[in-house]
Amino acid sequence: MDLPRLVPSDGKQGAFPLQHVLARDFTAPAVNRRWVSDTTELSAGGTRLFLAAIIDLFSRFVVGWAISTINDRHLVRRTLEMAIKRRGPGAGLLCHSDQGSPYTSEDYQRVLGGLGVTVSMSRRGNCHDNAPMESFFSTLKFELGENFDSVSFAKEELLDYIEVFFNHERRHSALGYVSPADFEKAARIVRAVGYPRPSTNNQRIWPAEGLTAQARGVQARNGGGREKRRGAAVLSASRRMFYPTGGVAPQRTPI
Repeated sequence: MDLPRLVPSDGKQGAFPLQHVLARDFTAPAVNRRWVSDTTELSAGGTRLFLAAIIDLFSRFVVGWAISTINDRHLVRRTLEMAIKRRGPGAGLLCHSDQGSPYTSEDYQRVLGGLGVTVSMSRRGNCHDNAPMESFFSTLKFELGENFDSVSFAKEELLDYIEVFFNHERRHSALGYVSPADFEKAARIVRAVGYPRPSTNNQRIWPAEGLTAQARGVQARNGGGREKRRGAAVLSASRRMFYPTGGVAPQRTPI
C-alpha cells in the first residue's frame, strides 16, 4: 500500500519523504523493531527544561533519554545515540517521531539513514499518532512532577525515575502488569526454549498470556531485597553514564 507523503510543519518538503509508516500500530514482534520518540517541556528553577526520550514498543522500555534547556537537534541526537549505544539495533528497525524540526534535521536523519532505519512521522497536529509517548510523558509528570528546583535536581530525579522505577519496577498494563525489564527477560527465556510463534502477524512473537506468565515468574523471583539491590545496581550504572567522574551526582536541593 502506498503511504501518503507528509508535509513538514514548516511547510517545506525536505530531502526525504515523510510517511506515517507506524499507522498507530503500537505493537512490536520483538525488541528493536519499533521505537517511538518525542520531547516534552518541564521546568527547573524557573528555567524551561526539555526531556527527549525513545521507547521500545515491544516492552515499553525507555531505551534513550536526554535533557537540555534548548530543544534542538542536539538534544534528540543525544537521545538517539544513547539508544543506539544501549541496544545496538540491527536491520529492520522503525523509528517514529513527530515532524518537529529537531527530528527532521539533516544530521538526525543521517544517523537513522546510516543504520538503515525506517523513518515514520506523525501527521501534522495529530498527537494520537504517537500515543505511547504522550502516555509516558503524562505518567511521568503525574508520578514525578514537572517542576523542579534546579536542572541538576531534575536530572537526578529523572535518572532515578526512568532508569530504576519506570524501566525496572513499574508495572505496565500493556504488558500484563509486569515491568519492561522483566518482560524483556521473560522474552529471552521464552525464545531460548523455542516457544512457538503465533499464526498472525499483529501479535508479539509469543502469545501474550504465556510471555506475561513467564514475566510474572521473573518478577516474583526478583522481589524483595534482590529487587532493591538490582535497582541500586541499575542506578549506579546509569550514574556512571551521566556523571562520568566517579558516578557522583549533584547534591539534591531540599524541597
